[in-house]
Amino acid sequence: MKLVTTLSVLFVIVFASLVTPARADQLDPETSVDPAYELYGKAWAEPDAGARATFLAQVWAKDGQCKDPSVNLAGAGALSAHIGEFLRQFPGAKLTMTTKVDAYGMTFRAGWLLKFGDGKTPDLEGFDCGEWDGDGRIARIAGFLAPCPTTTR
Repeated sequence: MKLVTTLSVLFVIVFASLVTPARADQLDPETSVDPAYELYGKAWAEPDAGARATFLAQVWAKDGQCKDPSVNLAGAGALSAHIGEFLRQFPGAKLTMTTKVDAYGMTFRAGWLLKFGDGKTPDLEGFDCGEWDGDGRIARIAGFLAPCPTTTR
């Protein structure tokens, strides 16, 4: 009897998933987050404010938030201005994505490497953790300016 009940419950779950529309948290990260994060990365390499704003307009949520140890801001305009200031301070800087986007639900993470290109500032390896909204736009990013710490046990 338990087997029949278990199979019945599984059937209802499977059937419901076939006829229920996908929720925002079930969007495919392969098709939604990777391209959004790629354009976000391109924005970090774009010195032209207009082109940078175009990239961010495609991927950044209206009130999207970005924070790391040096900044806490909201909105694509503030983010674009921050990137512009960074690129003015470090004109040779190049951000490279070092991992694919790893995502589940509405949460993602991705690794990056920042080479300053000035011969004086050491490269910086880090990662971003973020959330995206139901439209596939980046709603939040928290940048960590170093790899995850290791532990010795």
